[in-house]
This record gives sequence, C-alpha cells and structure tokens, in this order.
Amino acid sequence: GNGFGAVLGEMVVSRVLGRPDDALDPLRGTAVAAGTEIGPAWNLGYTRKPTGMLCANGELFLAVQDLKALAFTDAPAATIVRSIDKGRTWSWDTRAPMFSNYVFTTIMFADFGKNNEHAPDGYAYAYGLDDNWSATYSTRMPQSKLYLARVPLGNIQNRTSWEFWTGFGKEGETTWSADIERRAPVLEDTQRVYQTPLDKNLNHQNMYTLSQGGVVYNPALKRYIYSTWTMYTFELYEAPQPWGPWKHFHTKDFGVFPWTEQAAGGYGTPIPSKFISADGQTMWMHSSVWEAGVIHYQYSLRKVQVTPYVESQADNIKSPDALSTSERSATPLVRRSRRADHGRRAQSAVGRELERRAQDGRLLGLHLAAQLARERGSLHHWQARSARGLVQEPDRAGAARP
Repeated sequence: GNGFGAVLGEMVVSRVLGRPDDALDPLRGTAVAAGTEIGPAWNLGYTRKPTGMLCANGELFLAVQDLKALAFTDAPAATIVRSIDKGRTWSWDTRAPMFSNYVFTTIMFADFGKNNEHAPDGYAYAYGLDDNWSATYSTRMPQSKLYLARVPLGNIQNRTSWEFWTGFGKEGETTWSADIERRAPVLEDTQRVYQTPLDKNLNHQNMYTLSQGGVVYNPALKRYIYSTWTMYTFELYEAPQPWGPWKHFHTKDFGVFPWTEQAAGGYGTPIPSKFISADGQTMWMHSSVWEAGVIHYQYSLRKVQVTPYVESQADNIKSPDALSTSERSATPLVRRSRRADHGRRAQSAVGRELERRAQDGRLLGLHLAAQLARERGSLHHWQARSARGLVQEPDRAGAARP
C-alpha cells in the first residue's frame, strides 16, 4: 500500500515526524525504502510482510515474513533484516530464512522506546506466533499461543544466538533454551469471539484473539502491553514482565460489517512507544482497514486511554439488614434460557424452587443469580439486563501462569 506520498510497494519504510495530537507539529512522513530493497520473499506465491521493528545501538532491525499472496492464510518463513543508515538500505543473509516450517514466523520485537532505552538488559526480546500472522485468516492450526525469545543485541541476525523461553526453574527463575522445539507459551488464550452459531452467512466466526499486533513497554505504568485484533475486535493484554503473567484487560468490539467512519476496527495493531504520554495513560494505536465500507489503508492512529487500577476498600458500614426484601422494592431477576429452545425455562427442580422463593421476596436479585450459577456448576459471569432477565457471558480464557 501507499505510505506517505506516492511510493507504492509490498513494504515501505518511512521516517515519521510530528505527533498525532499536536496541531503545530502534525504527523508527516517521508518514504526512504520500498519493496525488494527492504527484504526477501523466500517462497513462490508469497508476498513480503513486515511484522516488527527494533531500534538498538543506532541500528534498525525489521522482521519480514512470507505471507500467502492475496489469501493471507499462512506464513511459512521469516527473517530479520538490518539497516545501519536509518532505513535507507537493508541487508540480510540471502542463503536461507532465519525461521521456517511455520514456526515462530510472525515476529514482534518488544518496543522499549527510543533506541531501546528502557530495555531491562542487553537483549532484544521478540514475541512470536506460529503458522500465520492472523488467527482470523489462518487455515492452519488454531492460533492461541504467544511465544517469547531473546537474543543479544549484537547478534540479532545470528539465528544460533536466539534463545526461547521455556518456563521457570525450581527457584522461580526464568529458563531459556536454544532449542526452539522446547519453547513454551508465555500467553495462551483459547477464547473465541463471535462464536457460531451466529449467522451462517457471516464470513468470520469462531476467531482466536492472538494476531500480529505489537508488544510495547509502558515505563510510567511499568507494564508490557500486547495489542492484538480479530476481524471485529481489538484485544489488549498486560503483564509486569516480558514473560508475564499476562492477563486480558480490554476488548473493543466494533461489530460486524458494514462499518462507518465513527465505528471501524482494523488490523495490525501496534502501539508505538514514540507517542506514549509522560504519565503512560494516553497512547496511540495504529491500525489499517481496507474493507467493510471504510478505507484507511495508510499510517492511521487512534487514541487509547487507560486508568491504572488503584486498590481501595469499601467505605460504607456493614449492615445486618437484608437488602433483598420486598419492603425495599427489590425486583427479582429471572434467568431465561438463551438456548435453541426459544426462551423456555431450562432449570432443575432446585432452580425452580429458588426462583419461586425469590418471587416470594425471600431470595432476590443477584443472590438468585449466584445460587443458580452454583446450582448449575457454572463459572460464568452474570449480568443484569432490565426486563430480559439474566444473560450469561463466558469467562475469558486465562493467561499462562508459572
């Protein structure tokens, strides 16, 4: 696609100046390299796709993968290219890709700020996905695992210098191995969004959430943030260390197509460290979109604002009085089935008795919901929805834990 100006290519490297939130210093850019000048494609029928960039010691490193042309369904190979003149020229080992056989072929360098200034040590850290860049488009294995590697800054293009995270040792220390087959995921999320049956005519359903976005270190918040996407959503995860523990903290759902200028998602969702505010609470996420009636097929940023969690205690005094009594005008919440039986009650005898007692004023509201949840062996959240009763919402899958 086009970068800044009329330069067209599978890949375009541009120098970006300005800020998205400064009218006196607006975003602008100049293309410095494009296409085959930047990196290789190793397989016939595949195109070049950049997936992550790192600046360290004044040098640029760019991860480039082979992506199935037009279909975008698989990525069998990847390599790292290097520039020592700020992106004008690039070099790489022309003999073979650094990564192949669909293993660790979507590479996202951890972004530690300008010239890697916030890096914890002398390593470059890189996150990787197997099989494909996007769980939405993938025709291979379910894409639910995110892996982590590290490599000394002076040996990034030397494949034998890479180590892969394998877990924790007996003393709780992180363990690494040069054997990529021993790698373990730092994050595994088997949650699927827009699950079937939803609409038999909907093109994208049952989507895993891990795709090529980016991992950035937010120094003010002391958090790593992984920003990823599905066809209809943005997904955000956070962790205190590169290896986790990772947890999901936000979904932005844009709905199915068609989209509008006021509500549109996109793909490729890194958060550049360049635009993180001093307090860490305002960031800018990049995403592109070229379908669904909306086209922003260029460098496009949108504001992301977060509020750090502050632990607090309830300041109201504990009362022995029951809140769920008819004297307090409490309204019973009645669970209705959302299964294919079109709203008929689907409860056991215990459930029916609990509901009867609730309507008598002896067990109301969310107390009923909790009892029904326990009675059904459920681990689901419950949410009140006015006259429609209680709607069941599945928990998100957990992150990998030591």
